[in-house]
Amino acid sequence: MTSTLPPLAQATSGSLGAVVSNALIFPLDTLTTRLQTSNKGSRRPAKGGYSSISAALKTIYRTEGLAAFYSGLGPDSLSTLLSQFLYFLFYSALRDRFQARKALKTSSTPGSKGKSAKPPVLSAVEELAIGCLAGVVAKGAVSPLSMITVRAQTSSERRQDVVGGKEGDKRPVEDSDSDDDEGGFGKAPSALALAKEIYNESGIAGFWSGFSSTVILTINPAITFYAFATLKRALIPAKHREHPTPTQTFICGALASAVASGVTYPLILAKTRLQFKSPTGRALYRSQVDVFRKTVRKQGLKGLYQGVESQLLKGFLSEGVKLVVKDRIELLIVLAHRLLVARGKVPANSSM
Repeated sequence: MTSTLPPLAQATSGSLGAVVSNALIFPLDTLTTRLQTSNKGSRRPAKGGYSSISAALKTIYRTEGLAAFYSGLGPDSLSTLLSQFLYFLFYSALRDRFQARKALKTSSTPGSKGKSAKPPVLSAVEELAIGCLAGVVAKGAVSPLSMITVRAQTSSERRQDVVGGKEGDKRPVEDSDSDDDEGGFGKAPSALALAKEIYNESGIAGFWSGFSSTVILTINPAITFYAFATLKRALIPAKHREHPTPTQTFICGALASAVASGVTYPLILAKTRLQFKSPTGRALYRSQVDVFRKTVRKQGLKGLYQGVESQLLKGFLSEGVKLVVKDRIELLIVLAHRLLVARGKVPANSSM
């Protein structure tokens, strides 16, 4: 995120890039969500669990058709657009503010006059703090849409044949190795129907289920951008860093996302499982800690990384595509500005 464009231009290019990449890899996102919420140890693997990415792919296509891979695409695209726009807007504005203050301090120190006016480099702590603040604002605003998307991707066949499985029963499932809450996936209701269902279950607060994990996960994009900047310095020659090729941008962005996803994956898993609704209509987990406790007890530490392969692949592809599209849109904005200057439509010294 080293662009010199104004925050609004960066927010626009970043959000459009995210929407494009999100649409392209959405089927993989659905696979990831299904793997995160399925029971690999289920006695009915064809109904409630998937043993691998390929098994999930085949089962979903065979039993639900191609459309199932795109359940929730509408609300998720809107969520991505708003989330990324707000994130890039706040991140760019805060980063500019931090750099301006740091540059002011540097210029006031003895012997600093006459030195290059390059923007000061922010520390890792400053970069992470900026990213986290921007992430809390962005994710908080779109949490209801994220909740609806997870419900659409994991819509289940109704099952009320177990004790306590009545519609609207909010009591968490007791600790057990039973597979009673595993069921088949069914066609997702409309976004409005899902919103009403969530509201009837838990009121307004229900739209922010799993938000405690989301707040901690705001470090994910911060790690991604910091890793991206580090990889650019390490892998791209200095003369190409300001305007890297699409291939260089894709590789650095994809690797940065894979690093961030690997570090924070247990939190991603906990967030999805807290938003998921079992086929019996009952809550499977009380809290983020409860997700970790039950998962480790039943599957060991490796259970915290269930579905990580598809998450890494999704992050690798989506972040690379997003940053490539963002860079191309920023380039178009700069070229359009220069064209307007050349034609006298805007002053030559106007900010860009």
